[in-house]
Amino acid sequence: DFDVVFVLGYTKLISTKVISECEHIFVIHESNLPDGRGFSPLQWQILEGKNRIKACLLKVANGVDTGDIIEHTEIFLDGTELHSDIRKKQAGATIELIGRFLAKFPEYQTYQQVGCPTYYRKREIADSELDVDKTIREQFNLLRICNNKDWPAFFEINGEKYVVQI
Repeated sequence: DFDVVFVLGYTKLISTKVISECEHIFVIHESNLPDGRGFSPLQWQILEGKNRIKACLLKVANGVDTGDIIEHTEIFLDGTELHSDIRKKQAGATIELIGRFLAKFPEYQTYQQVGCPTYYRKREIADSELDVDKTIREQFNLLRICNNKDWPAFFEINGEKYVVQI
């Protein structure tokens, strides 16, 4: 009898108490850890212009995305995907990682993260603001990651806010 918890899409840190109470708690994180720890790594990397993004299954430890890595895969983007397409590819990578892990469980290997960590901050609604002095082409990656419902792209001119949805 095993208790296994996969944490998906969680935007808060997991408490030390929860970590200590469950031996098998895992998270999927979309970056080449330890580079890109933190929040919204997939979105930040798309904004950086990346189209090959590593996704890792790691064992949860105290600290932000510091646990040992169990499995990894890559998400390949062609640069035309919009929010829902990106999320589908993210879900596909998640399903792949969990499936590969479950095929091995309870026997699995881990390896430590190596290198100097970097961190992404949590994205806020203000991060979806378009710059009216830049072209659409220059801001296309921002438009791609915006969610029309929850955090749409927007711009302000003359004190008025305008929402842009694609």
